[in-house]
Amino acid sequence: MLEKIKYIFGIRQEERIPTLFALAFIILLNVISLYHFRYTWGDLNIDFNVSGFDEYMYIQTVRWHMTPLFRHPLFIFMMWPFAKLNELLLIFTGRNFAMLIITVLLVTCSLYSFIFLFRILRNIVGVTPRQANILCALFFSMGYIMLTIMVPDSFCPSMFCILLTLWIAGEKLRNNKKLSTWQTIILFMLTSGITLSNGLKVYACALITRKKSFLNWRYLFPAVLFPLLGIVTFAKVQSDLSWEILDKKSLINDSISNRQCVVDSLKTLGITDKSKIEFIANSIWNTKKITHITPKEENKRWRRKNGVGSPILTNAPKQDNSIISAAYEQFVYWTDNSLSRWDAIVDNIFGESIQIHRDYTFMDAYAKERPVIVKYSGKTKMINYAVEFFLVLFLVLGIFEGRKEQFLWMISLCLCVDILIHLICGFGLEEVYIYAGHWMFFIPVSIGYLIKRFPKVTVALSPIICWIFIWNIYIIFEYYLKSN
Repeated sequence: MLEKIKYIFGIRQEERIPTLFALAFIILLNVISLYHFRYTWGDLNIDFNVSGFDEYMYIQTVRWHMTPLFRHPLFIFMMWPFAKLNELLLIFTGRNFAMLIITVLLVTCSLYSFIFLFRILRNIVGVTPRQANILCALFFSMGYIMLTIMVPDSFCPSMFCILLTLWIAGEKLRNNKKLSTWQTIILFMLTSGITLSNGLKVYACALITRKKSFLNWRYLFPAVLFPLLGIVTFAKVQSDLSWEILDKKSLINDSISNRQCVVDSLKTLGITDKSKIEFIANSIWNTKKITHITPKEENKRWRRKNGVGSPILTNAPKQDNSIISAAYEQFVYWTDNSLSRWDAIVDNIFGESIQIHRDYTFMDAYAKERPVIVKYSGKTKMINYAVEFFLVLFLVLGIFEGRKEQFLWMISLCLCVDILIHLICGFGLEEVYIYAGHWMFFIPVSIGYLIKRFPKVTVALSPIICWIFIWNIYIIFEYYLKSN
């Protein structure tokens, strides 16, 4: 067991120097984020406004509680140890360490995302170490990959789990082996537990590695059907239970007796400073009223009411208490069938995801002031669209060159999950760029097959990477250092 853990998480000889550079870059971004949210050291509330991302990790670390997150069924339970650690530190120091704890988690997930992507490019695609470094630089220079590794949301852990799954499945393909039952179950529960739909990508990998044996009942039932039914049922039960707790206000809202117990415990520990006791007590028993509607949901409802976006829920049917109803509520609510798919592809998927827009920077897609589609403007408009065009061109050529590779078929099948959810069904299409960590690795991997055949492509790719990196890092620094 220890050897397998070391094989997965041990850093190999050729990975060490690239990993050091990646670690320095990841730490730099997270230090900027820590500086931006520095007031949270002495204040539990966070004024979080970074595009469409949510501060779920921060909320759960500051004060862990049951939350109705149907699409993230195990995520809050994964955050429980970190919440308890922060609670312990609060008691003994009187400081809120939530952002620091989250930063350590984000840095770890981001670093191993880099390592797994490097291994995929180096060992499975088959490029040279230098070419793998260039392609990893392309991936981590993309705007919403940078944001993914520095915002307190679930996307960074999701990216880590998906790349881990792809690397393991790729190694199975390379050695002509199958993804085993227990490996499938563990990877599925880990991946779908953070984001439910990403669990399908584990099954996509299993299908390619196992081929016809995927349908063997001895594998299909214990590795696919039972875990799938189990996680969906758990998500429904967890969501219902969370709403019941919220409805009954059993999260200690204005609960003097329970709050007094915390105060008494702090005094027993020898803490006498009244302001410190007040701060710690408020952190453990948040006395602010819990509302069921987030600002993001309020903005979305306003847009729907005023005819902005899809009218899909204007005459929504009355919901019952079934799993299908829960899926409808949690999935269909965020779909948009009115948005132009072409505009979404050009300006959101291959636009904002890669090169952050200067206009309406990091404004929520559901904000009343922001257009649904933001286009590039100003003197750099032609450069922005030219960079996008050449990246897409390299992507298409890479897909053509790797068309006979099983691994490319595998990640293409994973990509189909995102295409189905976002492009066809329209889920989160207005802010599809925030999901970049779920699929953007497809671009460097596909281009890797092109570079493997034509190494001189790196000469044309290098200035594009430099442009994207400088463009995005400038906008991120400007926003994080000036807006607070």
